[in-house]
Amino acid sequence: MMNLERPSPEVVILLNGEAPDLAFLRARVQGRRLYVADGGAISCLAAGLSPEKLLGDFDSADPQSFPQDWDWQRIPDQNSSDFQKVLKALPDDVGALTILGGLGLRLDHTLSNLMIACSVDPALPLRFEDEKQCLIRVTPACPLDLDLPAEHTVSLLPLMEAEGVFSEGLVWELSGQRMAIGGQLGQSNRARGRVSLRVESGQLFVWMPALQKSYGE
Repeated sequence: MMNLERPSPEVVILLNGEAPDLAFLRARVQGRRLYVADGGAISCLAAGLSPEKLLGDFDSADPQSFPQDWDWQRIPDQNSSDFQKVLKALPDDVGALTILGGLGLRLDHTLSNLMIACSVDPALPLRFEDEKQCLIRVTPACPLDLDLPAEHTVSLLPLMEAEGVFSEGLVWELSGQRMAIGGQLGQSNRARGRVSLRVESGQLFVWMPALQKSYGE
């Protein structure tokens, strides 16, 4: 008998950082499961979206404003951020994570979100996005392989130590280097076309400007 496995779902997490453009938000959520942290509910309401789950301590959004059919849960624990609360509530079969509203506004929140992302299972593809930029995590289980325009800026950010960093398609290639905070970084490299990146251990975040505005109404 043929074994037809259902594909693992892609999940979008909407945080309470800089609010996404509503057309961008709708485009990124389409066909994906949506989990929302606290004040991200305000963008959901404005975009006409219904989250699968909404969690937080709700110091940024009032549950009285939520539609009656929304599934929300107040978690007052102040020892974890709303991002961490959402991560704990995700289904076991998540196939990839896209995080919106995780960048911008308060720098401490942005840095905290990136540090929390480093703790996510390294086998899970993970990226942060907004209308202007994206930040893609590279781990041994999740290499990067992406078509980019020539001269497109690509910065390599080792928020954790990364050993055995190899690249193809960059102006300044890497061949087994160790990258780490306080050591070798990779700011403002440039693409020559298709870019491939892999690491033998650790994690590396790849920052680049958004390719184009491919959404709208």
